[in-house]
Formats: sequence, structure tokens, C-alpha cells
Amino acid sequence: MMNEPEPIARTPGDAGQNHSERSLLLRGGVARVLAYSGMVLLSVLWTVVLARRLGVARFGVYTSAMSVTSVATTLVDAGMGNYATREYASRHGTERARIMGDIFGLRVTTATFGVLLAAGFAVAAGYQLPILIGVVLATAGIVPLISAQTMWLPLINDLRLTVVSSLELLRQAIWGSLLIGLALAGFGLLPLMASLLVTNLILVVVTLRIARNLDHPRLAIRPRAWPSLIHGAAAFSLATAVGTVYAYTTQIVTSLVSNPEQTGLFSVSFRIFMATAAIPALVASSALPVLSRAAQDDRERVSYVTKRLLEVSVAAGVGIALTMVAGARYFILLLGGRAFQHATGVLEVQALAVIASFTLMPCSFSLLAQGKYRGMLWANGLGLAVTLSSTVALAGAFGAVGAAIATICGETTVATFMVGSLLRAHPDSRPSTSVVLRLLLATACATPVMFLTFIPSLVRAVAFGGLYLVLVLALRILPPEIRHTLSAIPTSVTQRLRHQ
Repeated sequence: MMNEPEPIARTPGDAGQNHSERSLLLRGGVARVLAYSGMVLLSVLWTVVLARRLGVARFGVYTSAMSVTSVATTLVDAGMGNYATREYASRHGTERARIMGDIFGLRVTTATFGVLLAAGFAVAAGYQLPILIGVVLATAGIVPLISAQTMWLPLINDLRLTVVSSLELLRQAIWGSLLIGLALAGFGLLPLMASLLVTNLILVVVTLRIARNLDHPRLAIRPRAWPSLIHGAAAFSLATAVGTVYAYTTQIVTSLVSNPEQTGLFSVSFRIFMATAAIPALVASSALPVLSRAAQDDRERVSYVTKRLLEVSVAAGVGIALTMVAGARYFILLLGGRAFQHATGVLEVQALAVIASFTLMPCSFSLLAQGKYRGMLWANGLGLAVTLSSTVALAGAFGAVGAAIATICGETTVATFMVGSLLRAHPDSRPSTSVVLRLLLATACATPVMFLTFIPSLVRAVAFGGLYLVLVLALRILPPEIRHTLSAIPTSVTQRLRHQ
């Protein structure tokens, strides 16, 4: 039975529309992953430069300070970007224009409070003046970023994700160029942190040229409209904000309870983890407009899309996490050099949290699209509590390795409760038992390669990743839509070559 060709599964609802959306969604998801891969490569490049130029302790200070910026902007914007995407997809005409303008105005206004929040924390934590100013300037970069992302909404709604991905990649390229140039020129932490504000201002200029003919929301400062928006978005915003904050909690708390060397060692592992954990969020967020529209009147379609996203995400998470474990030494030496070699064990532990990160993201965005914020809030709130308490206890006692264990505790807590909330709402979203068993078989067959310690870590990582991918394809673990698309690539390439 497993060797027989499997037909393309049909999603409930209008067949033509669903087929078009699935095609756009798949292509857009691939585009975002490819763009993000380019962004990761750029991030690797500038991390290599920064880690070597700054050293272990100063690199830890930089990473912790930028984490404060991320938390401050998250708390004040509170997931309103995803809320705006959902509202844009579910509304039309003048109602859409009015509400989106109000959301835009509210986001820009509240973003200014993020600067005060970040500055207050920096003062309380005893940051030196250059670091404090850097935190303020980097946090101020959220205002132009919000403006650019608001102008992207028509593109996201129409699933023109290739354009959005290109803009995201351009932003990363600009920021990376500034960071590398400043670091090589010998500038300190303040200019490095301020480069984020400069990058986002350039992004606004570029986006204005691309989006000048689009019907994007216009800024509207109408404070009287904000109470209703805040009331409607309160649960949503709180749930998504807490979900982002807890991810940075480990880095910030480690800098407060551990010594600078352990903070620096954890920083390089933390950057690798965060870059990897963002992948499922990119793919799942691409499906948000589709899920938001389906949530209004097509429960079966929501379950179908969520199930497929969850199956792919878990399979990818297992493969990527174990590949990171196998190649941990190589990745650490590549990014930080021998000064960071003791972070190898940290990454070997923290990489396992990636499995939970890839599991929880499809659940989170599905619950988000359906407006089921209570489950998200409980999961993320418990995750924050577990992360905070375990980091204080473990990072204080065991340094960077303890912080890595705390990451696993937090991510696993969120994933467990997020999956539970999803399955209570949509039992049909449960991954197929057959897919789960085949995934376990692929993992069991590939795992022995990780223990071949007599070969270099890079070779070990490539061998494991390659074998795992072959097994995933051979055992037909991926959904039929993806297998169909992959099988059509050689034919498409051949036809294009003939036409040329």
C-alpha cells in the first residue's frame, strides 16, 4: 500500500479557489523559506564578524541589549502585525480602510512607549550610557518598520509572498552590510545598535516606491477609535506578545544571573536557535490569510490546512534539530571561532528545543486565525513562567548549559499546551497516526549517524540530514501536495530548458 501512488487530497470548499490558494500558498511559503535562508546566511556572516570583533563578553552584552529591544517592541506592538493581517483579510471596502487606518495609527502611537520601556529597563539593569542610548535608538526602529509592514498588507492578502520575502531579504542585507562595515571599521556597540533604525528607515523608502499603486492602509490618528480596537485586540495582543517575550527571556535573565563569559557563550547558541525557530513562523504566517478567511465559514478547511502544516512542521523540526546537534561544533566554530568553542555543548542541548518550536507554530497561527486567544494565552503564559523560573535556577547554577535546558523547558511547555488547545478546538487537525509512525521510523534509522564521533561534525551533520531527508521522501511523510510539487520540478525545468 505504501508504494502505490497517492492522489492529491482535496480540501473541502470550492475546488478551484482552494486549488489556486494552495498553489499560491505553497509557492509563497517556499519563497519565504528561501528568502529566510538567505537572511540566515547574511546573519551568519555578520555574526561571524561581530563575534570575532567584539569577543565573548561584549558579544554577550550586544545580544542581551538587542533582546531587550525585541521584548520592548513586542510588548508595545503586542502582535498587532498579525492582528492587522487577519483584519485586512476578513474585511472589505470602507470598513477595511477605516479599521486598518486606526490600527496603523494605534501601532505607531504605542510604539513610542516601547522606547520609554526599553530605556527604563536599561537604567534599572545598570547599562552603561552608550548601551542605554543604543537600546533607545534600536527600539525606535519599530516605528518605520511598522509603517513598511502596513504597506505590505495588500501583498500578503493576495498571497504575493515573493515580493514580501524580497523586501524582508533586502532589509536583512542592508542591516548586515551596516553591521559588518561598522564592526570592521572598529565602531563600538552604540553605532552597531543604531544601525537597526537606519535600516528600517531605508526600508520605508523602498516600500513606498513598490506600494505606491496599492490600496494600502493610510495612517489615521483617531484616539476615540482606539478603545474599541484595544478591547477587541486585547486578548489577541496579550497572547501573541507573551509568546514572543518568553523566547527572549532566557537571554536577558542569563545576562542578569550569570557572569559575562557564560552570557557570551549562551549568546552565540541563542542566535542560532532563534534564527532556526523563526522558520516555522514564516511558513505558518504565510497561511494566516487563508486560515482567517476559512475560519469564518469553513471549519473543515481550517482543520485540513492546519493538519498539513503541523505534519510538515514537525517533520522539519525533528530533522533540523538533530542536524544542529550533529553539527554543533562546526556551527559554533564557524560563527564565533575558538573563543566560543565551549558553547558547543550549549548548542547540543538547546537545539533540541527546536522540535517544540516547530510543533507549536502551526498550532499558534491556526488558533490565532480562529480567534481562540485563551488557549494561546494560557500556553504562552505558562511558557513564560517556566522559562523565567527555570532560567533563574539553572542559568544561575550551571551557566550557559543551564540556560539551554531552560529553553527546552519553556518551549516544551508552550508546545504541549498549544497542541492541546488546538486539538480541543479541532480534533481533525491531529496528524495522521501513519505519518507519526513513519516519522519515528525515519528518525530511528537516521539517528545512529549522530554518534559517529570519529568523523568531523560538519560531515556528520550533512550525513544525518541527507539520510533523514531521503527517508522522509521514501516513506512518503510529506503531504501529497508537496510531493506532487516536488515531483513536477524536474519536468518543469526540462520544459524551460527546451524552450530556451
